Amino acid sequence: MSATGSHPGVHREVEVKMRVPQDFDVTPFLADLSGYTVGKPITVRMRGAYHDTPDLTLLRWGITMRRREGGSDAGWHMKLPVSGDGEHVRDELHLPLSHGESGHPPIEFISIVSPLLRGMDVEHLADVDTTRTTYTVMTDTGHGLVELADDHVMVARGGTEVTSFHEIEVEILDGANESSMNVLRILQSRILNAGAAPNTLSKVAAALGPHAAAAPDVPDMGAPDRDCMAVDLIRHVIADHTRHLLMADVGVRRGIPDSVHQMRVAARRLRSALRSFHHLLDPDQSQRLREELAWIARELGAVRDLEVLLGRLVEHSAELDDPDDAETARSVIAAELERQLNAAQSSALAALRSDRHADLIEDLIAASVQPPVNDAAFAPATDLTMAMVERTWKSLAKDVRGLSFHAPSEQWHEARIRAKKARYTVDAAAPIYGKSIRALAKSLAVVTDVLGDLHDAHVAQMFLRELANSPTVSGREGLALGRLIDLEQRHDLAERVRFEKIWPDARAAARSAGVR
Repeated sequence: MSATGSHPGVHREVEVKMRVPQDFDVTPFLADLSGYTVGKPITVRMRGAYHDTPDLTLLRWGITMRRREGGSDAGWHMKLPVSGDGEHVRDELHLPLSHGESGHPPIEFISIVSPLLRGMDVEHLADVDTTRTTYTVMTDTGHGLVELADDHVMVARGGTEVTSFHEIEVEILDGANESSMNVLRILQSRILNAGAAPNTLSKVAAALGPHAAAAPDVPDMGAPDRDCMAVDLIRHVIADHTRHLLMADVGVRRGIPDSVHQMRVAARRLRSALRSFHHLLDPDQSQRLREELAWIARELGAVRDLEVLLGRLVEHSAELDDPDDAETARSVIAAELERQLNAAQSSALAALRSDRHADLIEDLIAASVQPPVNDAAFAPATDLTMAMVERTWKSLAKDVRGLSFHAPSEQWHEARIRAKKARYTVDAAAPIYGKSIRALAKSLAVVTDVLGDLHDAHVAQMFLRELANSPTVSGREGLALGRLIDLEQRHDLAERVRFEKIWPDARAAARSAGVR
């Protein structure tokens, strides 16, 4: 799902940067690379016009946007961090120079990062002139593994030089080849041992002063300690999930797989936290936030549910004994679900572009910095959170006791909802407790996964029955769909068996955590 009709090219960048003295000679460190060869150096001159808000919003989120002339990759570039892959890994998006003059960044880029910009204008802030000499480290057969860029850099603002420096970048060219990382580490070690300083800032961020490296609008202050007040835990939970929601929002606009799911989960976790801490929050502000989070989760839910259903049924159709049945079922299912998915994606993107969503982002960012708490939240967190955990656990345990193996799917679905509430509440409390609470959270994650698979089997059966009875479906197609319904029923029963096996583990984890 992408927010624009034009899709920027994407390159996954894995590189390290090191600052060196102006007279530093890199060539000795490229010698004696046993088993590898180094290509002839190539020198180019590049000019990059860097863009951001006056408050350096993008840089503070770890994002750079530039228009570069010169070199082999001239064009508009936007670099974004890759969640969970470390500070040296970023996605670089490319668009041609024709997509905008300096001072007028492409709408395709602005649309992607609009949740972070919050309506602020993006301006041309600085120019970076780079004289770059590149060396390619290759296998003996000439296959490129790593590129070392020796950069002499001058940064200017308003036509006046601000600073100049010498920087070495080592970037992997072939991420699939294990030798690439080996070569990168060898070069990095050699250059650092010669006195270079590691650097994670972009060229322009390094020149724009300390504010470029300041915290983003939703700062990560780390998990609070066990002795914290409840307000500190609430702030941490809201900020943590708000960051996840914003980053997933950017991913949705880029069309990154699973981003819709991640954004929906973040919205649900936020809503659950607000519910769990409701007695410590201003009721009006908390209720408004919960309602708006429920709205955006619904808008995204249609897309996510259809994605899950389509993926599940395409995968399970391959399990049918007759290959013709498999192909027939897959074809008719894909035609219907892709039609529904296109409509749902359009609706979800309209919601993300709306003023209502922009207002929700503003409210979440405000709550991340200053949670809407009452006086009761200034008590020790440990005095309050275990009661929340026990309340949601008891509610779940009661629902499970009322379940029988052949209970209606709707009753199992109610247990799934309770399990999610319990899981999210335990997750919210986990930062201030020890291993036993984290073990309970892990066990509840397994419980919700199993109950989720069971619910998906039920939804699949309902969809297939409705599709099989459609007047547009032929008799041959109806037979194939009927066989797939039988298969989903078997999956349904298998998940019920699986739940009976894993539920005792959850009860044991609760006892170990002191949850009764």
